[in-house]
Amino acid sequence: MNRRIYFFFRYIYRQRGFLIRCLLCWAIGCLALLSDEKSDYDIRLQIRGNQIQNSSISLLNLSKSDVNVFFRRSPFIDFNENTDSYYWNYVSWRELLEKLLKYNPAAIGITFFFGDNISNTITDSTNLGVFHDPRVVWLSSVYQSDKALLPYFALNELQNYGNGDLIKDDDSKVRTFFTSHNSQITHMSLQLAKRLLSNKLLPIDEQSTFKKIINFRGDDKVFSSIRLSEVLSDQTPKSDIEGKIIIIGAETSDLNLYSTPVGNLNRSTIIAHVTDNMINSRWIKRLPNFVYGIELLLILIFSVFIISHYPQNVALVFIFIFIGIITTVSIWLFDTFYFWTPVFSPIIQLTSTWIIFVGYIINQIEKKNWHLAQESKNYSELEQLKNNFISLISHDLKTPIAKIQAIVDRLLTTEIPPHLNDDLKALRNSSNELHKYIQSILRVMRVESRDFKIHKDVTDINELIVSAILQLKPLAQEKNIIINTFLEPLFSIEVDITLIQEVLVNLIDNAIKYTPANGVVNIYSQEAENEIVVQIKDTGEGINPNEIENVFGKFVRGSNQDLKSKGTGLGLYLVKYFVELHGGKIKIESALKQGTTVTISLPTQQLHME
Repeated sequence: MNRRIYFFFRYIYRQRGFLIRCLLCWAIGCLALLSDEKSDYDIRLQIRGNQIQNSSISLLNLSKSDVNVFFRRSPFIDFNENTDSYYWNYVSWRELLEKLLKYNPAAIGITFFFGDNISNTITDSTNLGVFHDPRVVWLSSVYQSDKALLPYFALNELQNYGNGDLIKDDDSKVRTFFTSHNSQITHMSLQLAKRLLSNKLLPIDEQSTFKKIINFRGDDKVFSSIRLSEVLSDQTPKSDIEGKIIIIGAETSDLNLYSTPVGNLNRSTIIAHVTDNMINSRWIKRLPNFVYGIELLLILIFSVFIISHYPQNVALVFIFIFIGIITTVSIWLFDTFYFWTPVFSPIIQLTSTWIIFVGYIINQIEKKNWHLAQESKNYSELEQLKNNFISLISHDLKTPIAKIQAIVDRLLTTEIPPHLNDDLKALRNSSNELHKYIQSILRVMRVESRDFKIHKDVTDINELIVSAILQLKPLAQEKNIIINTFLEPLFSIEVDITLIQEVLVNLIDNAIKYTPANGVVNIYSQEAENEIVVQIKDTGEGINPNEIENVFGKFVRGSNQDLKSKGTGLGLYLVKYFVELHGGKIKIESALKQGTTVTISLPTQQLHME
């Protein structure tokens, strides 16, 4: 267990650069989340625009002209138009309430505070029937130290009043609905909602503090509007009032408007929005910040995986698609289920992750390229040392071998005892094999060198086949092997004569070498579709099918031939290399005890290869 812990921390330490970058990106996303909420609410509400008009709430906003025309029937003291008492007239309000109550509304909310500021204007305090109607809710206010100021028409047994306090955020915008019961007065919005729902389903617990994010569904146009003149002249359709909540407010100057995410709204419109949220449970919902932090972590894991495993341009496309998906899903949840999920912080995190990890990956690639360059340099130096060593050894071996062959040839021309004659022939054959080994090694070195080039000439493949047979005829005669040729007339072809001659010599030599005495080797040539095909068939022991794919490797020989015949294992490697240099193909078909067939095909339209 201790060993596993050790390796775990060792792995963590080795990956510290990668992990620190991950933590940095996550921290950026979490910091962005702290400033995401308010600004994101505002943007989404503004983009969404006005929603479908609410059918259960109507607004009756009084303008200055309404006051001058309808509320000045009896003389009373002029007040500042920005004060609630400016909108008071006992006779006019009684008439207005009588007209509205006649249509049986669910509730009437009056968002003016009429308390001590109007007490001197009440001329008939004994006849307050419509003012005490339980469907009418009057606005109360809160004075210093949360002292409640009740409206003039308040009746505790009816609870026909409610406070209309609107809480502003630090930037002076109204975004949240918050009711504190320090004043012991229920909010007007709750009083209106209770009357519409007939107390069957209370929107909130009246005994607890309630704080929600207001889902502003637009400006005052999302609520139906009633004109004062139409109400007083009985021209308002009954359906516009019956069973609905009527909220009465004032069209005031910009100085008395409240700033909201959807623009400046008056008090009555904001209370209408809050009431609508209560009735229909439209509050904006959100999860705790730690849940969004986990979401950002999952987004980080996905983005790092994409950036690390795909090319930069592909990863960038994935990032943009992912941003689009996050934005679309978030907007859909917000508009459909009033559920807020962050968009700004994931975009900030994805952007930061892209910048940080692309730089990190580029740095890693540069390090790998530097190491590869160093390894390539070291490999080139090692390869040069190897080539120099082999070339030196081969050159130094060729000279003594040539001397040995010259001495043996001279001795073989003289009269010597028979037993010495056999020994000299054996020595001559061994020196020839050693000479072949050295030549094979030199050829491999030459073809693997970077400056190796082929030199093409026009020739007849049949002539090269005949030349190779003549060169190997003594070897075939020693084993009494018959070489049959079936050569069709061929067009001339452009090839490197030396290389193709070596291919043919090598293949025919292998056929003779692995064919037992008194065997047969057949050689075919023909032209088929834009290529010349040469086939060499022997009657030897064949090759194990499992070894055919490996016979073209360097220094590879058949497992059943290692002790039966001599060779370097370089012949077929060079044959395949030379054939493919000409754009050709080579194929071996063989079965044990059934011989081997080697087929090479060379295109008549040669590729221009260097």
